[in-house]
Amino acid sequence: MEAGKGDLQDSFFNKPVDTFAPHVYETSAYAYHDLMTTEQNQSILVSGESGAGKTETVKIVLRHIATIENSISTAACPTEDTGDLEQPEIVSKILKVEPIFEAFGNAVTRHNNNSSRFGKFTSIYLDKKETKRCGFESVYAVAGSSFVTYLLEKTRVVSHGPGERSFHIFYHLLNAPEEFKASVWDGLKDTTQESFSYLGSTEINQIDDRSESQLWEAIQTSLAVIGVEGEKMISLMRALCIVLQLGNLTFSPDPQDAEGSVISSQDELLKLSHLMGIDPSVIENAITKRKVKAGFDWIETKVTAADSKDSCDALAKKIYAQLFAMLKENINESTAPADIDANINSFDHKYGCISMLDLFGFESFK
Repeated sequence: MEAGKGDLQDSFFNKPVDTFAPHVYETSAYAYHDLMTTEQNQSILVSGESGAGKTETVKIVLRHIATIENSISTAACPTEDTGDLEQPEIVSKILKVEPIFEAFGNAVTRHNNNSSRFGKFTSIYLDKKETKRCGFESVYAVAGSSFVTYLLEKTRVVSHGPGERSFHIFYHLLNAPEEFKASVWDGLKDTTQESFSYLGSTEINQIDDRSESQLWEAIQTSLAVIGVEGEKMISLMRALCIVLQLGNLTFSPDPQDAEGSVISSQDELLKLSHLMGIDPSVIENAITKRKVKAGFDWIETKVTAADSKDSCDALAKKIYAQLFAMLKENINESTAPADIDANINSFDHKYGCISMLDLFGFESFK
């Protein structure tokens, strides 16, 4: 069955579900019905191997839940003018932030060119509206949402397999207009993915039939929805550039101490220094040396080139994970009902809740 059609959406709530073939609307209709009749929160588990359509299914469920309130009135009072079943503004906002999760959390794998590399627990808050219309005592309307993310594949920031890519956002940024790239960082102008070791070379230049330039425009629009624009946008992109530039640092044994190491790519270090606004020696010491506590004292020790490289990669992964967490918090602040703090995991609120767990896609190598 085709998803996304109004008549089909209405049918699964207004007619016996056993008259239809199995469909995702059946699941969302049951969840809404049980919330309305039992006043108990509902959860939907969405699982499947990579590329099965889990993330798209969550979107379909959300759209369906958003239309059920109007569908009830239409079915119960067919003579009343309920108007077109327009998508509520809050639902539109929730759907508009989805590209942020896709850009920062999805990547190309061997099995799927838009694979989610993290797990997501989406909670849809529904406000109970008392009404005596059409024989119903109450209905629930979408009031907002919140997201909990987990298991971000941070290792993909610094490495990926043949035929795969790092997270989409890096490639979107590199295909932004050159004028914008120069405004972020002088060193970003005229760069391509081959300019950065973490990205390397790939022949993939579009996702789901959309070019990287088109996807860049889309992510700008989505980030603006949560207030990331202007200087905030520039700062976010500069942080991404720091991650990329960390990957260009190379390390070699210290000529004066075989147990130590130095940054051998001094030109790349200077670029990173300019980008971060930190003296090159401070960056080099932070990565190639380690402080160890001995009793009450701290002792500075040198580390090998291999360990320095690991420290550099760990810093890049940490920065990216913090950016991802910050964006998630901004999304929650933007889409949650005004009277709850969605970044605090609490059910102490007046809203009914339908939650969806979008499991991390597993791979089948058989």
